[in-house]
Amino acid sequence: MRTGAVDDMLMSITTPGLPPVYGEYGLWETALALPALASLRQGLLDRPLSAAAYLEADVFETNEVSVCLNAPDRWPTAMQFLNCRWLEHSEAELAESILKALVAHLPILRDRYDFLDADERERVLPLDATPKTLRRHTRLRGITTQAVHSATPYFGIALDCAWDEEHGLGLVLCGTEVIEIGGTDMVSSEGTAEAHYAGVLARLSAGPAAG
Repeated sequence: MRTGAVDDMLMSITTPGLPPVYGEYGLWETALALPALASLRQGLLDRPLSAAAYLEADVFETNEVSVCLNAPDRWPTAMQFLNCRWLEHSEAELAESILKALVAHLPILRDRYDFLDADERERVLPLDATPKTLRRHTRLRGITTQAVHSATPYFGIALDCAWDEEHGLGLVLCGTEVIEIGGTDMVSSEGTAEAHYAGVLARLSAGPAAG
């Protein structure tokens, strides 16, 4: 991260072993060296970058990815900093899981966007799409580590996509497991993650099913 290019009006938090986190109450961002996930920014080469992406290009190195620490209680939690460490060690598996989940979700996406011109839908959401195909038609915006106090971290992933330029696509993951795919609004909201975590706790409390 080119810290000299960061707005000097922002507050910063330093944690050993991680780059500084910049922001203000509730909204914090850093850049982590995540080469596998950074490679997911190489799609949609014919589409212009967003204004935010242009600003990030001045601050981030090529192999870095924007990571937001969503902080409903104003300050990031110690667990969210641990989640950043988890990302650094597991990002290759995370990138692979994202692409595999998109391929598996393809029939639903094709139904949801059946209003697209038939030729256009076949171009951007082909029936025989592979992870390589979807790399070309999506572009990673960023990652949000959500403030859910769980041993397995929850993340929101925001993607630009060729079939919905206005809204993009959002994923919520528990570790490397994709638990929901929908709009980008879920990326910074803990609702999906909290519901999933509550379900995990309920199943653990119930114990093994009677056989």
